[in-house]
Parts: sequence; structure tokens; C-alpha cells
Amino acid sequence: GTGFGLAIDPIYIAEVAPAEHRGKLVTWSEISINFGILLGFIADYVFRDLPVGVNWRVMLSCGLVMPSVLIILTLTTMPESPRWLISRGRVSEAAAILKRTYPPDTDLGPVVEDIQTCIEEEKEQASKGWQPLLNPSPTVRKMLLLGIGVAFCQQVTGSESVVYYSPTILANAGIQSRGGLFACTILIGLFKVSFIIVSACFLDSHGRRPMLLLSTGGITIALAFIALHFGIGGDESWLAVFSLC
Repeated sequence: GTGFGLAIDPIYIAEVAPAEHRGKLVTWSEISINFGILLGFIADYVFRDLPVGVNWRVMLSCGLVMPSVLIILTLTTMPESPRWLISRGRVSEAAAILKRTYPPDTDLGPVVEDIQTCIEEEKEQASKGWQPLLNPSPTVRKMLLLGIGVAFCQQVTGSESVVYYSPTILANAGIQSRGGLFACTILIGLFKVSFIIVSACFLDSHGRRPMLLLSTGGITIALAFIALHFGIGGDESWLAVFSLC
């Protein structure tokens, strides 16, 4: 279910939130994910001294119970997507939900009309089948290349793998104690959440492209430092921690 949630969450936020706040709110979804990862690092640190065979079970239990409770509580308060309601002809229900999520003085008529127009355009595009993707126009081709390219570059950097294997990287960098390893992973998680919050604050005001280029440059420099550290065979553990952060 996590995979479905990660895919649906930003779409749901975009359909419920006002246009001027969508970028920031979608970013908060990413903040929540990384905050959960940080809580996992903290749980690892807290339960590190439990008996072998018990510690990892307790860690997994913490990652199972609390998110499940939060999801159940959230589902009781989440409104239906206005876009979905309008697509089913339930315009009055959609307007009532939009009234809750938009500022009080907002004229919802144009908002509803815009959603209806988008739905009609999507139906028209859907009637064409796979043709727009298999034989796209120059504009659509550029959009496809950019979208796929950004997603590909996001994964090919290996940044997520570096985070997953951060304890191993830190151990090879000279940090041997379990407490030190787990404390460093907490530090990495704190930095990750902090920088995502900073980017969320500037996303709508400075635009997506500058933030994307800035973060890409930062990832490149960090990976270069990690490669340099292990390439020269140094024992400067601070360099590994700095690069991972």
C-alpha cells in the first residue's frame, strides 16, 4: 500500500489545494516521508542495545503500528477529491469541499469551471488512445523527455542507495561503534528533512527549475566527495558524514 500512497498522495493534494499553494503542499508530502525515515533512524538508535533477534522486531513494530494508526485517523477526516466528484456530476458536493480548502472570499465558480474544462480535455485526449504517446507532437515529446529524464536522473544518481547504505559507508569511513553509527544516521536524517523544509519554503516563490538545478549540483558535489574519500583511502570520517548530509 505504500507504493500506492506515494503515487496518489501528490495527486490528491494537487486536486484539493488551491493552485498557488500546491507546490508547497506537495513538498510537505516529501517532508513527511523523510520525517518518517528520521523516526526510523531514531528508533534504530533507541533500540540498538536490545538482544539480537528482539531489536529488529521492535524496530519493525514501531514502523508498523504508528503509521497504521495515523493512516486510519487521517482517512476519517480526508474529504473526497473535488475533481473526482465533478467527473461524476456531483458538482455541489465538490463545491462544498472546495469551500473548505480555498480562502473564504474565493469565487468558486471559475474554479469549478476550470476543473470541468480539464476533465473534458482529458476525455478528448483519452479518446485518441496511445497515439499522443507513441507519435507525440514536438511539444508533447519535449514534455515526455523532460519528465522521464528528471525521473531517471533522480534515480541514477544513487542518492537513495547512499542513504540506505549509510551505516556501511560510515563504518568503512572509520566509525566503528554502533551508537556512533546510529547517531550519524540521525544527523543525516535531520539534515535531509531540514533542507527539504527550506526548499518547500522557496519552491513557489523561486520556481521549480532553480531549485532542481541547485539540488542537482549539491548531489553531484556530495557524491564526488564520497568518491574522493574512498578513492584516496583516507580515514577522515567527518568527510563521509558531511558528504552524506
